[in-house]
Amino acid sequence: IYGIYPNGGENKNIVYQLYNLPAHLIEIKSDGIFKPVSKYTMQYQNNGYASETLKYLKTYVNNFFPTFIEIELNVDFNNKKAYHSYIKVGFKEEYKKDKNNEIKMQLALF
Repeated sequence: IYGIYPNGGENKNIVYQLYNLPAHLIEIKSDGIFKPVSKYTMQYQNNGYASETLKYLKTYVNNFFPTFIEIELNVDFNNKKAYHSYIKVGFKEEYKKDKNNEIKMQLALF
């Protein structure tokens, strides 16, 4: 995922589009059409793409979804790199390890 934003003008540095890596680089696992994504893997992990994208997530959501007050996600308990990436951009733990071996995290948008 990466963000697009103008380099100048009134909207300088305001993210207005988010893109994901091409589909052939990502494998998404789901437990069915009405259940959330349970896992994904990327061919280009460990290159800093997620950390770079997360820098723009809060701005993007605030600009395009102004009524949202928080972002909530679950991170695998064993995925320390993802956990630290989320902490670095301001996510906080809501609670540790649930039945799926995940940590629930939230990012306040105000």
